[in-house]
Amino acid sequence: MGDVVMVTKRDQLAQDPLSIVDSGTLRIEPGQQGLVLRYRLVSRALLYCFLAPLLFLAIGQFTVFLGTLEKPPSEEQMKKEKAKEAKKGEIKLNPVDKFLGAPAPEKPKDEKKDAKKGAGDKKKDGDGEKDGFSPTPAYVFAGIFAALWVLGRLLEPWLIRRRFQQTLEG
Repeated sequence: MGDVVMVTKRDQLAQDPLSIVDSGTLRIEPGQQGLVLRYRLVSRALLYCFLAPLLFLAIGQFTVFLGTLEKPPSEEQMKKEKAKEAKKGEIKLNPVDKFLGAPAPEKPKDEKKDAKKGAGDKKKDGDGEKDGFSPTPAYVFAGIFAALWVLGRLLEPWLIRRRFQQTLEG
C-alpha cells in the first residue's frame, strides 16, 4: 500500500536472516536528510522468552508452597514408627527350622543409623540432598529465559538495522 509494506510470515525457514520476525510493517518516510525507513516488527519468540520467566517463577513459588504444606512428623508419629520398626526387626524362626536346629537369622541393619553415620559423606557426594521440594531449577530456568529476552531485546534492533542497511546498500 503505497510506501507501507506489511509483513506476515508463517513457517519461516531456519536460514532466513529475519526468521525471528513474525509480522510487522515497513514504512518509508521523508526525513531531514532524505527518505527514512521506519519499521515495527513483532517477534513471538521474544514474547515467549518474556513470558517464560513468569511461568517458571510461578512454578518455583508453587514448589515453595508445596514445601510448606509438607510438615515434619510429630513426636507421636515418630514413636509409632519406631514401634513398628521394632516389631519388624524381630524375626521369628519358623517352627520347622527350630526343630531342625537352624541358627536364628541376624537382625537387619538399621538403615537410619547407617544414614546418620554416613550423612556427612553423602552430602559431600551430592547424594544426601534433603527430600522435599526445591524451587532452584525453576529459578534457574527463569533466569535463563530472562537473560535470553534481555539479550534478544538488545541484539534484535541492531541486527535488523544492520540487515536492512546491507540490503538497501546492495
